[in-house]
Parts: sequence; structure tokens; C-alpha cells
Amino acid sequence: MKRALSVAILACILVTVFAALASGEDVAASDPTKLIFVNVPSGSAGDDVAMFQPILDSLAATLGIPIQYIVATDYSAVLQAMRFGYADMARVGAFNFIQAEQLFGATCLVVDVKSNTHQPFDYALILARPDLGIQAESATADQLRGLRLAYVDVTSTTGGLVPRMMLKRLGLEDADFAEVYYASSHDAAILALAHGTVDLACCNDFRLEKNLASGNIAEGQYVIALRSDPVPTNAVIVRPGFSAEFMARLQAAWLAVPLGACTAFGLDGFAAVTADAFSVIRSIVDELDYAPEG
Repeated sequence: MKRALSVAILACILVTVFAALASGEDVAASDPTKLIFVNVPSGSAGDDVAMFQPILDSLAATLGIPIQYIVATDYSAVLQAMRFGYADMARVGAFNFIQAEQLFGATCLVVDVKSNTHQPFDYALILARPDLGIQAESATADQLRGLRLAYVDVTSTTGGLVPRMMLKRLGLEDADFAEVYYASSHDAAILALAHGTVDLACCNDFRLEKNLASGNIAEGQYVIALRSDPVPTNAVIVRPGFSAEFMARLQAAWLAVPLGACTAFGLDGFAAVTADAFSVIRSIVDELDYAPEG
């Protein structure tokens, strides 16, 4: 089912469109005079904007055009904004990129290089309460059945899609759990486990490390029940409609973002990847029979 855009995004869209019409700017021009970047914060929206601003400042300086940051409520809002040309770029999970690719022909420019692995991949995790007696990374269906489970979001890659696939391969579906929650963020899912609201929480290794560092959860409050194979990190995607020359400039600008601009965000920069890097996600989408939200 299609989700509505948030009020904040819709307001920004209208302002952007009216301003473009008033100035005579062609909103579909191949080489833009402004870019709109939309993102779903992983924690506090204010903190996220502050941490990401040095990256956008670097891009703007390299490209010579301003870049506006818009906070989205969820990834469905991001994809709809891009699909209809009201946002130009976004940073989304690998699953969301596959959705965008199928829905409107989005292109992946670069992916995150995470500071904990120094590689462009994450691991999806399912954390469990330590008192359940589950051995690290070897949970069985019988041990998990009947527990309370927190996903991050239906469209989250490491907090939804990949954990659901891991559970399916154990023969488990949502109906096999006492309760299934959608926490809306990795941090919220981890906190729910730490506070005993749920028995199992889905997240990725990067967000777990962040929450350990911030004290939201401690080593003795969880065990990693299941760990996935490597999964592509967040992808920076762009809508179709720009010239090949500008796309090349845009990708080069992301690759040139200095390390100092990425440190607060927990990144070692960005890397270009081939389409094959997402083949594992495409396979999971096919196996789960997920269709892109239209």
C-alpha cells in the first residue's frame, strides 16, 4: 500500500516547485542549479542533520550548487518524493535502492564505507535476551518460536528484509512469534531489547556498536542469536533525468568527500560499486516475493 508523504516533505515540495515556477527554472533540467537531498534519520533528526551537513557542504563546494537537506519520516516517503521528481538524491538501505530501481529507474552513485569494518558492507543481526540460553549465532527455530520480536521497519534492509529472510530459512514467519513490533529505527529496536520490552531485536552491527558506545545497551544485555552474510551498506541514489556528464560529476563529488567530513557520521567515506553488489538483495526480494510499493 502506498504511504503518504509526511507534512514536512510535502511542504518542502510545494515551496520548491512554486519557487522554481516563479523563477522560470525548469524542474526537469538535466543539469540542475540546486539539488534536494532527502534522508531518514537513524536517530535524532537534529543530530542527523548536523552530522551530515559537512558531507553536503563538501558536495556543494565541489559541484558549485546548493544542496538542500530534507528529513523524511520513512523510506516510502523518500521513494515517492524521488519518484515524482521532488527530491533528487537520497541515502537509503540496499533494499530501498532495489525498490527505487524497479519503481522509477533510480541509480546508485556510491555506498557507505563503514568505520567499523572499513568496507562497504554491514551484517544484519538478530539480538536476543541473554537469559534465553541461546548460543551466539546459532539460534534454532524452537528457541525463537513464541518470543516477542522487534523489526526496525518493513522496508529496512538489515532491520527488516534480511532478518525476515534468516527467520524464513529457519522455517519461521511472523505468526510464529508471540508479538511482532516495528520499532521505526535500529536504536529503538535495541533499546526495546535493553528495556525488556521485546525478547528479540533486529539491527545491524554498526548500530549495535553505536549503541554500546553511547551506553544504550551493555555487553551483558544481549547475545547475537543470528548474524547474516555481508550485506551492502546504505546506498546514495539519484533519480533519473540528469545528463550523463552531470551524473559523472555527482558521483565524483561523493567519492571526493574528505574523511574529516564523514567522521561524525561514523563513515570512512564512500565507494562506487557495481550493480552485482546488490545481487544478494535482489535474490532475497525474489525469494520473499516482495513487489515494490507503487
